[in-house]
Amino acid sequence: MNRSKIADLSEIVSSIAIVVTLIYVTVEIAQNTAAIRTQTAQSILEAGQSELMAFVEHPDIALSVAMSGPLTPELNVKLDAFLASAMRSREFAWLQYKNGILDEASWNGEVAVLRVYLDSSRIRTWWDKLGRHYMDSEFVQFVDQMIEEEPATDELWTTTVNWTSQ
Repeated sequence: MNRSKIADLSEIVSSIAIVVTLIYVTVEIAQNTAAIRTQTAQSILEAGQSELMAFVEHPDIALSVAMSGPLTPELNVKLDAFLASAMRSREFAWLQYKNGILDEASWNGEVAVLRVYLDSSRIRTWWDKLGRHYMDSEFVQFVDQMIEEEPATDELWTTTVNWTSQ
């Protein structure tokens, strides 16, 4: 074999190696993207479950949303911390959705949770006085638009603390 044929063969082998490497990298990127999406969805689901467990462990938080009149300073602090955490979770989901990491169905679930929170006049007052200052300005605009489009009824929170199985 002369040098020219060896060079040609080397070029073919290196081209094949490059194509195989590109295919491998493409598969790895696809698998990593899927894993990131799954981890993000799992993280968001766990945050929502933690919120529900906070209501179980501290029913005074849910009760404070539904009750009328002023809250004690202790309940104000507790409710503020809970809502800041809950809304930060929604903001995280919003950022992940906006960046294409969270799918439409998962995001719609988060919007439904936002609607539940924003059905409360007390939570809207918290949002206006405190919550909006903790969040990304674009997320604030998103929430403000939801508030504009859907008036608070307080029905969901009242029903939550007053429902009966009879």
